[in-house]
Amino acid sequence: MSAASYVVLMTAQRALVLWGGFGATTAAAPDVVGTNLVGASAATVAILVAYAAIIAVCHRGGLSRAAQTVVLAAPFVIELGLLAISPSESTDVLAYAAQGGLGLIVPGATPYSDPARLLGSALGDALEALGWRAPPIPSPYGPLWAGIEQIIARLPMDLAGQVAAFRLVEMAAVAVSGLLVWKILERVRPGMELLGTVLFLWNPVVIRELPGEGHNDGMMVMFVLLGLWATLRGRAGLSVVATAAAVLVKYLPLSLFPAQAVYLWRTVPDRRRLVLEMALGAGIAGAITIGLIAPIWAPDMFDGLRSAGSPRPWPTLGGGVVALMARFQVDATAAVSAISGLGFAALVLWVSARVREPDSLLRGAVAIAGVYMLAVSPVFFPWYVALPIALCCLLPERSMIFLVFALTIASRVIALIDYDRFPEAWIVATFTGVVVGLLSLLVVLTPAGPVAGRLAKRLHEARVARL
Repeated sequence: MSAASYVVLMTAQRALVLWGGFGATTAAAPDVVGTNLVGASAATVAILVAYAAIIAVCHRGGLSRAAQTVVLAAPFVIELGLLAISPSESTDVLAYAAQGGLGLIVPGATPYSDPARLLGSALGDALEALGWRAPPIPSPYGPLWAGIEQIIARLPMDLAGQVAAFRLVEMAAVAVSGLLVWKILERVRPGMELLGTVLFLWNPVVIRELPGEGHNDGMMVMFVLLGLWATLRGRAGLSVVATAAAVLVKYLPLSLFPAQAVYLWRTVPDRRRLVLEMALGAGIAGAITIGLIAPIWAPDMFDGLRSAGSPRPWPTLGGGVVALMARFQVDATAAVSAISGLGFAALVLWVSARVREPDSLLRGAVAIAGVYMLAVSPVFFPWYVALPIALCCLLPERSMIFLVFALTIASRVIALIDYDRFPEAWIVATFTGVVVGLLSLLVVLTPAGPVAGRLAKRLHEARVARL
């Protein structure tokens, strides 16, 4: 049911793209749009139902070893099958190909150069034919991902092969992430390894956005989980190197390092050795960073990051304030950026100071990643919840499962609506999804969550007693 639904979803969304979406020159007839939109919506509901059913089966337990093998392997079979269907939800994977190939077309250019310089080239024409439009900013990603882009661009394959290669890289990252979820759960929640791993591997955001669309969040998630696994095992040097690698893909994981450092300081018995290991890890991470940046260094290589991180009119909390104040001819960009930045820094410090054992470390990571994506990030896209979802899977209790489903449903509803066709609906859906996700996060991670859980338990017990 899940596999068939993914095929229907991606086929319907691809049809919507070809008939009037980005990259199309022919507007679709209303009945074509309506039919494919209904098909994509029905497939999304079926995927969520199948996901819930699989989680329920794993939560009950009692699966044979053969059944566990099937449940763990099936997501990858689905993902391999989906490689036959081109990405349709975004053009990010095309941007990766553009950034990687820029230096081959324009001598001296790097992934951080102006991407519009590809226009008029054979690669630029091929990218435009698939829907790519030169973005107004250079790459906002880290130098490790830039290196992967350049490696894939130099492989002897056409553009379609490069797109498949990026998706396969993400599939491999998801596989390693699943293994790390299992290994972390062995340490923090023995007996719940299967539930947490299936909660991650079968998640529709993970399947649809990482191998399905090729977003580089999968590699970021993998290195974040490796850093947490090393932290929980007291391997300070590996923790520093792995977290640095995550930062070199996308910069958000830097905010998770203070909590990991506090955990190591409070749990490792030999603090002198801890300092030495962290210094060694920092030296290795620094050498890797220099080695990656040196060939592509330019004074403006962080322009894309600054532009991507600047508040703008967008259906998010900060973006909504910017848009509202713009109606009164007031530029609130600097104020929103300062307030959100200082508030997030305060949250990171407060959460990190409260870390004392594995649970507080992992809950703190969920809080930091979730608040950033839902309240601080100037923009929000459906794949942004991949990291918070992965972190929730490390504590697969009922409240975290509820949070996973809340984030997943919000992401999938937003993904169904095309901005070009339905801008008003997209704005409403995105803002609603952000608010619902943030409220769910607050309910689970603040005292309201346990209180609500105890109340629900008492109501259930009272209902059973009446029966």
